[in-house]
Amino acid sequence: MGNDQVVYLDAGTTLGQVAPLLWSHTGLTVVTNDLTTAVLLSEHPGLELYHVGGRVDRANRSTVGELMARAVRELNLDVALISTSSWDEQRGSTTPHEAKVPVKRAAMEVAARSYLVAGSDKYGRVGTFRVADLTGFDAVVTDSGLPSAVAARLRAGGVVLRAAPAPGAPAYA
Repeated sequence: MGNDQVVYLDAGTTLGQVAPLLWSHTGLTVVTNDLTTAVLLSEHPGLELYHVGGRVDRANRSTVGELMARAVRELNLDVALISTSSWDEQRGSTTPHEAKVPVKRAAMEVAARSYLVAGSDKYGRVGTFRVADLTGFDAVVTDSGLPSAVAARLRAGGVVLRAAPAPGAPAYA
């Protein structure tokens, strides 16, 4: 991510780990619905920060729902980093929480580029509510724990994969 961009960080622990990586950027505007991420980033004056409101999901420490989605649709995002608790080859990105779907889709709609950031441990799980096909993202960023045969199938199906190696683990090719 370059400076002078508007970046959306979706709620979740995986993207919460991305937040500290943004501290070195100047002129970056970060938009998030994650309460924990907003508090963390509020300590860094070099970032412009927007927390977008909606109904508070206490279990996930984030804001969700159509009110939140409408607010996101008013923005021009350069990059949307979307999290997920479940993803697979056939059903794409899914969630067990209906109120998260319009928020994720809104961020994808208004972003120049959108990326699904998903741990390999979440691959093969399926939530009740569908967010998007994997090919609906510019790329899927996952760790090196994704089996190479699965990675090959996804790529053959048109999914762009980017590897983010786990600490101490080699990235797959």
